[in-house]
Amino acid sequence: MAEVNPYAEQFRAVVLDNASMTDGLNDTEAQALIDWALKLAEQVGANVADDADAETKQGSLTRFLSGIGRMVTRRHEHPEPEWVAEKLQGQMEHGAVIGGPTISAEQISALAMAINDHALSNMEVLQQILAAYGPSEPAASIPTAPTETAPSDAPDQEQPLSGLRKFTKKLGF
Repeated sequence: MAEVNPYAEQFRAVVLDNASMTDGLNDTEAQALIDWALKLAEQVGANVADDADAETKQGSLTRFLSGIGRMVTRRHEHPEPEWVAEKLQGQMEHGAVIGGPTISAEQISALAMAINDHALSNMEVLQQILAAYGPSEPAASIPTAPTETAPSDAPDQEQPLSGLRKFTKKLGF
């Protein structure tokens, strides 16, 4: 059995404990982000030099992942392009610290347009963000939101759940 890098496991735990990352996302969106984030966490954890490096990278990883969730869920509250530019700049800074995904100026422009396109669903925007920050999860394997419409008397499956509820559900509670 291959030995598991202790930092990789530690970083996976950071993802699972980061409820702010999925605040406001529905179950499908949250699961896509969590799955992608767990792979990223393993990559980042595998490149940690020591405990001090781990502490620095954990903070930036947490802020990086929470930033993705906030860009998706708060984009309707902030239609101004400056908000998106500021958030993407913060993502670049955290991405540099974790030695993780970076994106080109062209990708930043495309993401800014997608984030500001309020005709796109949160899942469509999330897919574009995760694809841009790949290769942790190719866009083709990120689940898409169901297209079926629920009967009018059925509970709305797209309602956001609290971060704690999503994580306890993921853990089987």
